[in-house]
Amino acid sequence: MTTGLPSDMSARSAILESVYLNADLAVFVVDVLPDGSYQFVDTNPRHEEATGLSADWIRGRSLDDLRPRLSDVDVQRVRRQYGECIDSGRPIEYEEELTINGQTTWWLTRLSPIMDTDDRVTRLVGTSLPITRRRELEQQLRSAVEEADAARQDAEQARERAEAAQQRAEAANESKSAFLAGVSHEIRTPLSSILGFIELLHKTALTGEQRTFADTIERSARQLRVLLDNVLDLSKAEAGRIEMQNKAFDLHALVGNSVRQLAPDADKQDTRLTYTVGSALPQAVRGDPDRLRQVLLNLLSNAIKFTPDGRVEVRAHRPPHAQPERDSSRFWLRLEVEDTGTGIPPSEQSTIFRAFAQGDASEEILDAGHLSSGVGLGLTITRELVELMDGTIEVESKVGEGATFRVEIPLQADEG
Repeated sequence: MTTGLPSDMSARSAILESVYLNADLAVFVVDVLPDGSYQFVDTNPRHEEATGLSADWIRGRSLDDLRPRLSDVDVQRVRRQYGECIDSGRPIEYEEELTINGQTTWWLTRLSPIMDTDDRVTRLVGTSLPITRRRELEQQLRSAVEEADAARQDAEQARERAEAAQQRAEAANESKSAFLAGVSHEIRTPLSSILGFIELLHKTALTGEQRTFADTIERSARQLRVLLDNVLDLSKAEAGRIEMQNKAFDLHALVGNSVRQLAPDADKQDTRLTYTVGSALPQAVRGDPDRLRQVLLNLLSNAIKFTPDGRVEVRAHRPPHAQPERDSSRFWLRLEVEDTGTGIPPSEQSTIFRAFAQGDASEEILDAGHLSSGVGLGLTITRELVELMDGTIEVESKVGEGATFRVEIPLQADEG
């Protein structure tokens, strides 16, 4: 297959050099010295621009030499992260807060170890995406949600002021929707550019390490795009702007295609993914296939993310307790997504469906080699969609043994 890109080594090197110099990611390289100290080797222009630390100044300096430009607390935190990467011998990803020259910034950083022939880590390569603005947007969004919740509580406590409280809540939702729409437009344009150039970069002859860096950039960009979609969906749901459909579709095919769509993600981390569809379920049904698919994909994606080297199973069938409906064509569908992942502590099972709430990833998920990402909107949107379809959702879980999400939704057999 012809890519249209040059194949000689000098041309490929020029392409990679251009990516290094012009990437929006801040890149830094650190040597791990025999005495356990760290010495900076190089940084790219984006790192210099974002941190205010010139490459000429930082080259050859130790981590301790960054004081007082970097606070003592931050130096110790960075040292711990470097040590974690060396101890694990594999890439780690984390969000960090750094105060550089008195200015507080946030970063999404991926740290990758480079080893010698004796499997000793001799160098660390880091790529950091500035996310200070994203953090600010998250805080603004949290504030908007909290204000909306306060307005609803006021309405419940003081019924005589319900009309005024309702107007304030609607106004808050309107301004939030307008704000999110503007943010989405501003972020999607550079995201599309990043993903386009990464696609071109993947077509070049990359080393394994370079492909890892490119994959990290692509994954970070796609995570940002998913975050945008989740935030906008949640805003629409809270504003009551999601319209449900009622059309014919193939239920068996929808379940199978949804599982196959996420199979590559499961394969990447050796997660076994299976599904079954009960024979008692009709194949031709009526309902909202797009929203049903979104619910299943959200639950599947969540299960796969927290189940490395494990098993995820999807079961679609009729619930055993279902009572006969007056309308013989109407029936209940039960979807169960069971995993053998890290599990959810009992204290958090009642909060995971709330906006911006996530399970504690500090120990279990880190042990599995994963870091929690996003702002915890996927399950919130899933709950909203299930309730819009007049259904229910619940979770059963034990820490260290996995979790089972159970959804029950009414559908109608398509007899025409």
